[in-house]
Amino acid sequence: MRHWNGVQPMMTNSISWAFAALALATAGCSRGTEPVTNESASMPTSAAQTGRQSAPPENSTPDELPPISTPAPIQAESALPITRSEPVAPIDPQRQADFDKLLSGNLDAQEWERIQQSLVDAGEDAAPLLAKELESTDVSRREQSSSILVLLGSNAKAAVPALVKAVNDSSAFVRANAAAALAQFPDHLDLAKQSLVKLLDADEPELRRLAATNLSLLGAQAEDLLPRLTLALDDKDTEVVRPIAQLLGEIGPPAKPALEKLQKIAFEQEGAVKAAAELAVQQIEGQTEPFKP
Repeated sequence: MRHWNGVQPMMTNSISWAFAALALATAGCSRGTEPVTNESASMPTSAAQTGRQSAPPENSTPDELPPISTPAPIQAESALPITRSEPVAPIDPQRQADFDKLLSGNLDAQEWERIQQSLVDAGEDAAPLLAKELESTDVSRREQSSSILVLLGSNAKAAVPALVKAVNDSSAFVRANAAAALAQFPDHLDLAKQSLVKLLDADEPELRRLAATNLSLLGAQAEDLLPRLTLALDDKDTEVVRPIAQLLGEIGPPAKPALEKLQKIAFEQEGAVKAAAELAVQQIEGQTEPFKP
């Protein structure tokens, strides 16, 4: 179940993108065994010491046979140790119940928004739950989780390992949101940009819009994408062109190669896309300061 209107977090008034301020969790944790003792670490390896009888000497009589040694007892501590996993935060049952409600299909729009916002407000405490859901076999749960993780901003840190995997998800919707969430972490910015740029070629208009909107949040950090961003101005969907024009304006003077196309859009188009192109032209020509988030 996709909530396209709720999936583009950059349009939510109560949540702002915070680049300047700007794992995988499961319930419980596994217990490791005690470390191997020195006695077991130096366990003898001769035939007698491992419980195997040595061959008797030739021409020996039964009275001359060497005594059979019994193997040293193996204590529980000498078993191979289980690798200890890092402790993970427990998942709050109430938050799990709230997340499940979002997928129930029984909520009106106001209640749905209220519950989603409660998960966003939980901040980093909601990240373990969302990371778990991001690896669900149910695509609708992965899509819902990814959209909330974008809204968490830097509070999604605990979910970063799951987000890195999700940029290769079978759902392009999940890939777009996972990339947008990762873009808030400098170490994963390049991966995020590559994933979003690929989606500008998607056949589905909603995916191109989502990619363009999420790319627009990168500001000057998207300067290395100028050739592809300039090409995106040719998209027939004005809801793709508008955020790309805004992004080019935020990049400022380095985006001069896109000026001609932006001027054409400003001259030929109407409404929001015209206004975005006009402002971008002014920002690129230095007539106004680029937007700084």
